[in-house]
Amino acid sequence: MANEAEVSGAPPTQLEQELAKMKRALALLGARPCSVCGTYYLTSNPGNLVHAGAERVCYICLSGWWLERCHELGIPEREAIEHKLMHWLTEYRDGKVYRELRDLPPSELQNVHLVVSCPECAGTGKLGGERCRHCLGNRNVWVITFKMPQPAR
Repeated sequence: MANEAEVSGAPPTQLEQELAKMKRALALLGARPCSVCGTYYLTSNPGNLVHAGAERVCYICLSGWWLERCHELGIPEREAIEHKLMHWLTEYRDGKVYRELRDLPPSELQNVHLVVSCPECAGTGKLGGERCRHCLGNRNVWVITFKMPQPAR
């Protein structure tokens, strides 16, 4: 690999080749980039990136990415990704599922706020002819992750 002095004076095509080599090396080590910010994360920890459709997104970029992306998707694709996000947030990011809007914590405590069609009743509010026990008939559930408490000063 070229040293810093050689790279800084190199033509753009040579720099691009060096960058491509570094990206391949990172991939060989098991690192993949966030499709939003480009930061590389080890894939050995499934909590680093959520694989949502064709994109891999880090937790930091998730809220902004989803706000932009969800409007571009059809309902079946959006619901499939919502359910994957719900599972990922609860499994790896200490997300909590709320069944009723009135139970949500104050917005200043929320980091990620995701509304998901109920995975049990497929967003109908009914299960077996009765009110769905999972969403309490609301058709949606809310997945919340919390902001980290700020240290006392």
